[in-house]
Order: sequence, then C-alpha cells, then structure tokens
Amino acid sequence: MYRRHLIKGLVALGACRICVQAAQATSAHWGYTGPVGPEHWADLDKENFVCSAGTQQSPININSAVKADIPHIAIGWHKGGGNMVNNGHTIQINMPQGSTLTRGDRVYELVQFHFHAPSEHHVAGKSFPMEVHFVHKDTQSGTLGVLGVFLTPGATNASFAALAAAFPELPNGEVTIDEVNPN
Repeated sequence: MYRRHLIKGLVALGACRICVQAAQATSAHWGYTGPVGPEHWADLDKENFVCSAGTQQSPININSAVKADIPHIAIGWHKGGGNMVNNGHTIQINMPQGSTLTRGDRVYELVQFHFHAPSEHHVAGKSFPMEVHFVHKDTQSGTLGVLGVFLTPGATNASFAALAAAFPELPNGEVTIDEVNPN
C-alpha cells in the first residue's frame, strides 16, 4: 500500500515542483503556513502566478493510490564530496556529478537533495516526521525530476547522523563535506 502511495507521490512531485521553484526563485518570503503559506504564494510575487492556476502544486495530499504502468526506476547514487547550504527554508546538499536515477530510457543526474521537517507532503492527511527530496536533472532536456521519500524515526543511520552533525545553523550558512552518501 505504501509503495502505491510512493509511486503516486513521485509522479505528483514531478508536477508540483514547478510551484515551489517559482516561490524559491523570488525574493519574497514564503512559507507553508499562515499569510505566507501555499494558498498565498501567487499573491507574494508576480513570478508565482502559476501557484494559483493548478491543482497539484506543493504541498500535496495523496488521498488514494492509482494503478500505473510506469517505466522501471534504477538508482545509481554514489558517495562523493558535497556542499551543504542552509538556504533559510531547508538544508540542501549539492552533489557532484556521477549519481543518477534512470527511469526507462531517461537518465537523470542527482543535483541536490534537501529535507523538510515535518514532511512537506501528506498521505491521507497524515504528515511524516521528515521528508527528503532528491532533485535530479534530465541529462537530455534539463527538466527536473524529484524523488520524494518520507522518513520516520528508526535505528541510527550513520550517514544521516554525520550529515546532521554538520548542518549549518544559520541561514546562508555553507559547509563543504568530504563524503556524502545519498543512499
């Protein structure tokens, strides 16, 4: 059941990313709640006009599963050095070239991944303690594809613990890290 939610979420995340990018590209302050929340993004800056026109912008609530015949997804992520930035909304890890996600015959390069706590998206109205978005760029067209994964507390993960220990605390803070393991 959760796999179906994940697959539907992956498809929807690709569509909803447009609105978040529009909001991030502006200098207007935005957020997820209150007067700067998603329902107001279109009013915050003229560049955000698309945020009032669609039905699958970020954040989304996945209410049900759909049967879909999608191409096989293969993940080929590798350890490597990275650059970690606190952009004021999230911690973002910019990745070196070489890690890919292949969907059918399309190859996407992992550009960066970032975190949302609590999760940006919901399943049947339920949020998760954290969500990570792995942002990929199509090597042919340059379009973005985002793989979203919900995270829940569990056993300690050494890779995540090392990243968390280095998170820049201040907005616009930046840290270079020798080894990032996106797996």
